[in-house]
Amino acid sequence: MEHLLPIIFLSYSYCVFLQAAKTTQPMAVPERVPVPEEFTDWKISFLSYHPSYWIAPCSFGQCDPDTTFLIAKKFNKKDGEVDRRMARRITMHRPKYDVSQGLPLNPSGRTGLAGRGYLPRWGPSHLVKVVLIKKRHKKMAYLKLRDGLTLQDDVFSTFVANLSSKKLSERVTYAIRKSPKLCSRGDIAKKVLHKAEHYAIKVAAESIPSPLDTDNAWVELSIYVIPCAKVRIFCEAVMKDKAIAAKYEWSTGTDTKSYLSSIQSLEKMGGTAKDGRQNDQLAMRHSHWDSAVWNTGRTVLAIAGIALYGLGVGLALSGLPVVGLSIIAATSIITLIVSLIYYIVRVARR
Repeated sequence: MEHLLPIIFLSYSYCVFLQAAKTTQPMAVPERVPVPEEFTDWKISFLSYHPSYWIAPCSFGQCDPDTTFLIAKKFNKKDGEVDRRMARRITMHRPKYDVSQGLPLNPSGRTGLAGRGYLPRWGPSHLVKVVLIKKRHKKMAYLKLRDGLTLQDDVFSTFVANLSSKKLSERVTYAIRKSPKLCSRGDIAKKVLHKAEHYAIKVAAESIPSPLDTDNAWVELSIYVIPCAKVRIFCEAVMKDKAIAAKYEWSTGTDTKSYLSSIQSLEKMGGTAKDGRQNDQLAMRHSHWDSAVWNTGRTVLAIAGIALYGLGVGLALSGLPVVGLSIIAATSIITLIVSLIYYIVRVARR
């Protein structure tokens, strides 16, 4: 399992790549109002700020109404089957967002565009990414979407109304139920799906910068890992679906070289976006990531990370292996996520 954390990082970064790539598809996105970086923070007064109001036709199974009149008092809460809260972080902290005049405010700040936009929900839209992992040739491999495909092609990425209800897309569920070995055994297919959901391990949860963001709608990404060793029938049945199998490949590219390559790809994509879609960069800014503060924060995080690693090792050697290894794993995950965010911010500022 030593390669699990690089797999998580690559999955996380690739999902961001797909979000950016999706904007290359034809979509009538209104022009964003320019937002100087010093005015992205909602706490800073910006009297001349009058962004366009945009709501696209619903492209999902279900979307919020065009106005927030009926749901204004339900933000930061569970609203029946719809969870309008931000995703609970790996640290168990669940941040809250501000609401002004009945509209949720993007915690990343002003984006130059108001409304629900293309996303299904006002406020946070929960995007779930499931990563299948298994051993191949004595190495840990993960199921990777083939190059050139976008988020729309990824059957293991889906917007959900409630994170506690389901993590698998309708397409994956259909593949299991129509599997040759399970299609005539509905009760077994149901158990296979339930087992896969049960063994899904949450490894990351963050608000991700997305070109689809507006002032009032944004993406909350939650990544789950499903080990095929625990759900062998599920993994085999999914990959027996020819349409799904054609889109994916098992990758063992989780070494240092692959890690650095993913960073370079992110920087390259950021450069391309800046040349061709300058307007979209407004949605990638996070006002509170000031350079000086960020550099200081990175130093503090590095010191804290080393200290936590030391604590984890000490506990593991002193007879508390579960606690020690948990601290080491959590520190590694947080470090990888922070590293990704740093590169996203650096790319967006170029």
